[in-house]
Amino acid sequence: MKRRSFCAGLASVVFGAHPQYVKVEGDPAARDLLNRAFAVLAGRDDQHTLGRLVVVGVDGQRHFINDNVWWLWTDGQCNYHATYGWRPFFTPEYRRIDRTTWSTPFRDQVTPVLQDFFRREQKAPKVPPLGWLPSSYDPLKKHRVISDSVTQYYSNAFLKKDNLEVGIGMEHGENTDYPLQNLVSALDWCLWERDTATAREYLPKIDRFLDALNGYTQPNGLLLTDTQASQVEYGHRGWRYAGHTHVYLDAVVERMVEVARMSGDAKLLRKYTARREALADGLKRFLEQDRWYVGGLAPDGRTKLGSGRMDGTASDYFEVWHNVNAAVLGVACGCLSASIVAKLRSIPALVDNHLTLVNYPARPLDEMDTTDWYPKAGQHVNAGWMWMTGSSALAAHALTTHPETLAEAGRLMEDFDRHLTIDYYNDYGRNKESQWKERGRDSYSVSSAGAFGMLFRGIFDFRVSADALTMQPRLPSGVERLEMDCPVRYGTKELWITVSNTGGKRRLARVNGKQWGEDGREKITLAYEKLPERSQVLIER
Repeated sequence: MKRRSFCAGLASVVFGAHPQYVKVEGDPAARDLLNRAFAVLAGRDDQHTLGRLVVVGVDGQRHFINDNVWWLWTDGQCNYHATYGWRPFFTPEYRRIDRTTWSTPFRDQVTPVLQDFFRREQKAPKVPPLGWLPSSYDPLKKHRVISDSVTQYYSNAFLKKDNLEVGIGMEHGENTDYPLQNLVSALDWCLWERDTATAREYLPKIDRFLDALNGYTQPNGLLLTDTQASQVEYGHRGWRYAGHTHVYLDAVVERMVEVARMSGDAKLLRKYTARREALADGLKRFLEQDRWYVGGLAPDGRTKLGSGRMDGTASDYFEVWHNVNAAVLGVACGCLSASIVAKLRSIPALVDNHLTLVNYPARPLDEMDTTDWYPKAGQHVNAGWMWMTGSSALAAHALTTHPETLAEAGRLMEDFDRHLTIDYYNDYGRNKESQWKERGRDSYSVSSAGAFGMLFRGIFDFRVSADALTMQPRLPSGVERLEMDCPVRYGTKELWITVSNTGGKRRLARVNGKQWGEDGREKITLAYEKLPERSQVLIER
């Protein structure tokens, strides 16, 4: 069979009105939706695709840029949400752009020379630790990190001596979560590409950052960090043991183990195997009723903040962001992922305006930053609506075969088709059409383009390790058979995957017509060395 190739947005290919990237048997509405979803990567007539967010930087290389509305630079968390789901389906050209995007921040990893420059030239009263990585960079301006405030790219508070916010900045720490999410991208890329040369180049650099982060470790084994400088920027006041930082760190350390094993780095393998075991124990302390993760622990190490109990007690809000990412990244097991999704859906406000608010209800005043510009209730990261949160929540639905998976994907696609794709909306996600009109009808964000990649990776539940690709496909309700009309690229191998659900109890796997592994296994393991260069993979019940 002749297969279609694509390079979304990078080639000026005009597709027909209804291109079929995914062959679907079952509900025609599901077939239409899944093809529209995959077209966000593979090509749309309105060019509202991931490729639209590729720019040529001052270095002459192609980068993913965050957004053409709010800012024109790149940060680690947005790029993670944009690329994690689509990475299995990336063309070689997209994989090169992916590598450029996650690797560029390493050029500004903190050294003694850079620290001295910050102190001498910027008169900065505080500088990032040695080995620290920036959260963002600007591909369109050479070394912007040096010409602007130190902490525009290392934390979320400005530290220039002549800046009015210097007092605020001195109270806050470095950004922890953006670099961690960028490291998820880096390590995931190495495993998909099976690129040991790149792994050996960047493993020591990642190790230096993780050692710097480890400096926040307390005697109880947990990291005491400032959550203002984290993924929930300006989201909290004060230092705490942040649940989200520990979730992302666990995901990074798990992948460090696999990449170290793949590249033959025995020293790092031993180091991060030990850290993985310690982190697994620490994460248990963030569980609430063994059903979801709390937002964090107070400095006493016991009081739960963002408990999710929704019972009117202090700090009872449910924090969505890191909970759904725990499911996406495999930090939460299957049962815990299912209970996280169930908890999310039990709070009407979180699903009223499509998946999902960042948290609900709004955070109490005594936890909020004291600045005047802190987002009010229902805005931005304080119970506002974000594509980034929705994308991971959609993947969590797919991973747990929630019956509303395609319905939620359809509602998100409605917004996407109407170009309501600025990363966030206020007013608890209501009235999106009326917001940000001054920023233009064609507003767009890289995380909105990544949402539908998260859906597909969730459907297949791809996991890459040092020596194998595993998958545990779960077809959404209404889909009886799904055949991908483009390959999954794993190292130099191409996999053309078909999943069929005929209602049987036993799962069978075939590779190029031959039985693969033991029948009946839910998880299909494809050892890299045993795979042909080109494989037709059939998985059916």
